[in-house]
Amino acid sequence: SKYDLDLFIFLDDCFSYLPRRFIKEFCQRYKEEIKKPFSAQFRPELVKEDMIVMLKDAGLFLVPIGVECGNEEIAQHLLQRGRVTNKDIINTFELLHKHKLKTWSLNILALPVEDPLKVDLETIKLNIQLKPFWAQFNLLVPIPKTPIWNYIIKNKYIDEKSFLQSNKL
Repeated sequence: SKYDLDLFIFLDDCFSYLPRRFIKEFCQRYKEEIKKPFSAQFRPELVKEDMIVMLKDAGLFLVPIGVECGNEEIAQHLLQRGRVTNKDIINTFELLHKHKLKTWSLNILALPVEDPLKVDLETIKLNIQLKPFWAQFNLLVPIPKTPIWNYIIKNKYIDEKSFLQSNKL
């Protein structure tokens, strides 16, 4: 038809948290009923080879992964990345490449740190090592009342009143 969709993008790392039985049923039914390529985002520590094989067979072709920051200390403490290390992220990208899946890295620049350019360059260097098909870099936009917002206000990286009133920036 005139508006036939070519692909679907599931852009939420919550796909990683779906029960394995759901993913198995999704793969079977999607392959039979939809038959279109798709992209699904995952958290790097939750990518498992058997799951990737199932999803690829169902049509998975592109996998966005939240890299966020190449500096592990900042990623752990400021961004609250949890126990995920750069090595975990590297291993995940290697696994995805092994299965000939395209990768899409999601990154954050302009973090509220002492030397943001140094950290941004570390993130870019990590991406070079990861060899993603697509590397996306967004600037940090803090959401009011979140931990990172509170950190930014407390450490005077921005003035709360001017930030919330864009005409005063």
